[in-house]
Amino acid sequence: MIQSLYIDLNKEDEVICMPAKNGSFSVKSTDNMLTKDQCQVQVNGNIISSAVWKNLWNYNTAHRIKLFAWKCIRELNSTRYKLAYYDSNIEVNCGVCGQQEETMEHLIFMCSHARSVWRGVQVDIEDVSRRFSIVSEWAISWFSDRNYNNNVKHLLTLMIGISTMLPRDICTSLWIPPEIGVFKFNIDASFDPDTNQLGTGIVLRDYTGECKGIRGEYASGVLSAKMGECMAIREALSWAKRMQCSMVQVEADAKLVIQSINRVSLLIQWENRNLIKEIKHLALSFTRCIFSFTKRENNRVADIISKTVRESATGIKSFSNFSTVVCDLLAKDQIKISIS
Repeated sequence: MIQSLYIDLNKEDEVICMPAKNGSFSVKSTDNMLTKDQCQVQVNGNIISSAVWKNLWNYNTAHRIKLFAWKCIRELNSTRYKLAYYDSNIEVNCGVCGQQEETMEHLIFMCSHARSVWRGVQVDIEDVSRRFSIVSEWAISWFSDRNYNNNVKHLLTLMIGISTMLPRDICTSLWIPPEIGVFKFNIDASFDPDTNQLGTGIVLRDYTGECKGIRGEYASGVLSAKMGECMAIREALSWAKRMQCSMVQVEADAKLVIQSINRVSLLIQWENRNLIKEIKHLALSFTRCIFSFTKRENNRVADIISKTVRESATGIKSFSNFSTVVCDLLAKDQIKISIS
């Protein structure tokens, strides 16, 4: 039986393997020893309190947002400034404004688009940058015991806001706002061919990108995905008519359906042609009615709503207090407006 093992590698580095409580040496006792100090993480020479990690991981928000906050605390986000150490061909200036080196401090505190986002959610980033010299210090303060329970809504705003600010998030958001005076309805349908169940998703926004409401309807016995898309468009127009909108734009990622409505193509199943006729008739209710196609990646908010409705078999109708996931996606679409 091995009681203990000591390996002297050099004066600076050494590995010590201690036995378990029963005096036996095992793989488990070695693992416990090697991982003992990992709970006490140091950032810039300061040990992070265990309460910070507990509060972070217990927070009720999307995991990817918590993961981003964790990366901020640990200073693990990949910025151009960091990546340039490994590839000298990488341009170090900010991928958004191009004015300064792309560090986390620039992206969160100084970049013009970041400041626009913080203004939009009423965060005094000037005061924040005066009190905290680096982003990790600010992120740590969110989850300290004295701040954690004071303002949950404000903390959620900070977490979602900061998670939308890396250039890779900005580049994937290509949602385009409508013209002034036009209300835009992004629609999508989630169809399960095995069960013939359908969920629709509708997102209503104005030219500023502000979300005026979301809706989703559940249905069973639907024959095809294209029928579902037609039903979602009809639902959006009926909603717009009830709201007495005069100018509307309906945007979907169903190219064939949009082409059929715009009379570019008639290659749609016969069972959907009556739905197309209803849509065209409803379109006459508005001074201006535009039907446009967009790629699926630009229609993510409507997509997640339609999937949620289908999977839960429950409709959605909300004009505020949207889910965390929806708020996150709306914020990313909003950035497109802020930097354009």
